[in-house]
Amino acid sequence: TFLVGIKYCAQYEKDIKKAIIIAFIGTFLYACSDEIHQLLVPGRSGQIKDVFLDTIGACIGVIGYSFVVRKCGKNEQKERIS
Repeated sequence: TFLVGIKYCAQYEKDIKKAIIIAFIGTFLYACSDEIHQLLVPGRSGQIKDVFLDTIGACIGVIGYSFVVRKCGKNEQKERIS
């Protein structure tokens, strides 16, 4: 799910707020469907905490990616000025 967050950031790089919202909603819905699927598999159980952990992982991916992009963007701007 961490990588899902990064994927959405890469798609919506210019609008980070949109990327965060889409990553959050997309990951939440996917995690819910995964846990529902696990309820149907003998010997497995779906847990709400797994949904939250998956969603938090995507958010961390979004934040990490946006930090790297901003940091690299600032370095590129400094090089252009020099």
